[in-house]
Amino acid sequence: MPGCDEGPLATLAASANEAPALADVSGGSSTHSERVDRSTETVIPTPFSKRNVCKELNLLDPIAWPHRTAPLKQYCAEDERLSVLASFGMDALQGDDELARLAAFAAKLCKAPIALVSIVEEDRQRFLIHEGIDAQETPRDWSFCAHAMLGGETMIIPDAKEDDRFRDNPLVTGEPHIRFYAGAPLISHEGAPLGSLCVIDPQPRPEGLDEMQVEGLEVLALTATRRLESHRQASSAVRQLRASADRVQFVLDSVPDIAWSAAPGPEFDLFNAQWERVTGLPKPKTVDE
Repeated sequence: MPGCDEGPLATLAASANEAPALADVSGGSSTHSERVDRSTETVIPTPFSKRNVCKELNLLDPIAWPHRTAPLKQYCAEDERLSVLASFGMDALQGDDELARLAAFAAKLCKAPIALVSIVEEDRQRFLIHEGIDAQETPRDWSFCAHAMLGGETMIIPDAKEDDRFRDNPLVTGEPHIRFYAGAPLISHEGAPLGSLCVIDPQPRPEGLDEMQVEGLEVLALTATRRLESHRQASSAVRQLRASADRVQFVLDSVPDIAWSAAPGPEFDLFNAQWERVTGLPKPKTVDE
């Protein structure tokens, strides 16, 4: 069996470095330049090569980080972790409906009044979802989730007042008066810790969570992570499309004659700069114009 650097990963990575093809088709009184851009077909996040994964990849559905596996050590280094975190564009996920449903279900499953989707940033933890409390963020130094995200399994604190790490924490001594905490880590497909899906109770729980609740919380955390990854992939695809469009426009503008691009149907996608220079007319949107 080939190693990860010799199998599908290597083949795809090599093809990703190939220059996209460019075809020019000329006819009539205008020049129609078409760019065949295959770069988006084989874009692979480089951290995949750091994983012992030797199987075909679905680039639109990244392989999830293995269940109950601690984050990769190199991505626990803060600079590396923050670099991965920045690629998610978390601002757009604030109040996300899908994440909100997951947090609400986590609260019901664990019979907890508070459930959070918490993302640990450089100086704060932000709550993309904050079921049961009004706060949207706290200083990172106060964060339980900053501890939970570094483990592979759910971190359970039966009574924060009895835990030396948290007994003097402002979130314990003040609002929301955390006593019980359970947080399942959110780990990117590269193995970078992002935060946690957690449930909180102002009452201590010596019994913690039962087996079904722990498993359920971890399944919900995995689903939340997949939502984050889905948004990340969609955002990346949009950026790639925009970059491709910019490259097409650059090529068209370099053509000395009028060049244009049209989608199927009567509408034009774009014209190069020569249209207005040659015709003195605004760029038409449809063939009828």
